[in-house]
Amino acid sequence: MKARFAIVLVAMVMICVTTLAQENTAQGWYKKGQDLDRNGFHNESVQAYYKALNLTNETLKKNPKDVVAWQTSGLVLESLDRTDEAAKAFDKAIELNPQCAEAWLHKGMALYLITNRLQGQERNKTFEDAVKAYDKAIEINPNYGEAWEDKGYSLGSLASFSKNLSKFNESLNAFDKAIELIPVNDTMNLALAWDGRANTLAGMGNTLDDTNRRDEAKAKREEALNDYGKAIELDRNFTGLEARLHSAGILTDLGRYNESLAAYDKIIETMPSNNSMDIYAANVWEGKGSVLEKMGKHEDALKTFDKAIELDPTDAGAWKGKGDSLNNSGRYDEAVKAYDKAIEAGEPYSLPFKAMLWNGKGDALKALGRNSEADASFAKAKELGTLTVTVAQENTADYWIKKGNDLVESGSFEEALTDYNKAIQIDPENLDAWDRKALIFYVLDQQAYRKVLNLSEMRLAKNPQDAWTWQAHAAALTSLGRQEEANQSQQKALEIYDQEIKDNPKNATAWFYKAELTANRTEALSAYEKVIELNGSMKVEALITKGNILLNLGKSDEAIAAVDKAIQLDSKNFQAWEEMALVYHVLGKYNESLTAYEKLTEIKPENALVWKGKGDALKALDRQSEADAAYAKAKELGYSDSS
Repeated sequence: MKARFAIVLVAMVMICVTTLAQENTAQGWYKKGQDLDRNGFHNESVQAYYKALNLTNETLKKNPKDVVAWQTSGLVLESLDRTDEAAKAFDKAIELNPQCAEAWLHKGMALYLITNRLQGQERNKTFEDAVKAYDKAIEINPNYGEAWEDKGYSLGSLASFSKNLSKFNESLNAFDKAIELIPVNDTMNLALAWDGRANTLAGMGNTLDDTNRRDEAKAKREEALNDYGKAIELDRNFTGLEARLHSAGILTDLGRYNESLAAYDKIIETMPSNNSMDIYAANVWEGKGSVLEKMGKHEDALKTFDKAIELDPTDAGAWKGKGDSLNNSGRYDEAVKAYDKAIEAGEPYSLPFKAMLWNGKGDALKALGRNSEADASFAKAKELGTLTVTVAQENTADYWIKKGNDLVESGSFEEALTDYNKAIQIDPENLDAWDRKALIFYVLDQQAYRKVLNLSEMRLAKNPQDAWTWQAHAAALTSLGRQEEANQSQQKALEIYDQEIKDNPKNATAWFYKAELTANRTEALSAYEKVIELNGSMKVEALITKGNILLNLGKSDEAIAAVDKAIQLDSKNFQAWEEMALVYHVLGKYNESLTAYEKLTEIKPENALVWKGKGDALKALDRQSEADAAYAKAKELGYSDSS
């Protein structure tokens, strides 16, 4: 799957009009969201995206024919995985300006994302529609390297699903054209193009394998390894993460187990220590465990599966791998416990997967001489639809992918995840399986919001006057795309805060949260000023946000004064100095902005975004060598930026 979609959507705001006002707050929040998302701060990025979306909605209410606002809205919605709405926004931008190549490009991207939840001919037709959108962008701008790149991804996915070798070749041609056109200093897009080309070659290898053309399949996989290497060289910390994982899997596919292990170990050694990477890290450890098990190194495999479980205790596949390793090493009592854990973790998963767990448990019980329990386990496996046969005898990757697709079609997303994991275990470089698994990760993320929704509703049933819980309820609904209901919950919270203020006009906390919920900037500003007047515990936060609102209203001197007051109250407040740096940068006062960034590096010297901001200020002051040093520090701390 395309790295920009598998890890995070990254797209630059492209403007199809001749002039723009210097200040475009919606685009600023969108770019901030990109920076946060790209550097592992997912929750914060979502907040930034929604701020951008709210601002574009305000603009469109005033001027429904604002092309820039429609396009920015589409980009934000795309980043929030609200792809149907994004496609409609880009359609509107295209309607207003049919010659906007960037709108056609992003329409294609939205269609590509929509295919994640489609099946069969409907999915293939949507891929074809995406290709048509990219072709339109290329027609407008034949040298549009990113459009050629994205066309290559859509053609590659279409080829993989349809097993069409000619489409694979079209995909390769598109990537070759992209590599030719993308500027050499645009390392991110070049890396994506090489990664996509490698994915296409890997898909060709799978298709050739399916038709018993083993030598050709091997050659394509070897070529894919070379292309992944180029992607890694260009962008190690973003696209390179996916490329390195895929490379390790291809080495396994080629039977080069020692090299595969070395590749997994290298990933582990250099992997960023970031909680948002836990799922990726668990996949790495599980992949390594699978290789070790194939090599017959059961004890080493056990340790590796344990590491995967430590990172993701609910990973039934890792528990099953551990159970298999224990079974194969004769540690049957422990194997039974591992399978029990897998059965517990795998409760929401597919029936065939659960059947294999019961079958493995049955094998362990039988080896222990606990025949009646073994018979019960085998009976359970048979009841679930699987006979006592080995995985190698029972299934191929395509078998599990088909089962997963069927489950997705019926809405059983949790069960589908185990099926796709099984496909990946059998064929680590199966692009189709990885593509579908990426969709499930999104769905599971949505389940967390549904859990918040359920808990908040339970709490509100007991105490309907709990304003904070109404806010949590609104946030969950927004994340689930239920904006109208979210607005109602937010309004309910606002009404409660209003009543609390009426009962006690000196309730600074109620004033603060009222301000947070108030969409009208002027009204929000008044509420924040009330918090400041009352000298509440949130006075510093109120001053910072007041400064942000004043900046957006064009009152820059007052904005600086507000943030400066916050700093006087709390000289080490990171958020205050960050806002000060932003205000001065927006105003073009780069020396003052640099001073603020230098203070930020003292407060949080390990924050990559701060060093990046310092580099931007230095660059604006034409102090390029110092800027390069700041950028290098940001990169060392994990920041990655295509510019």
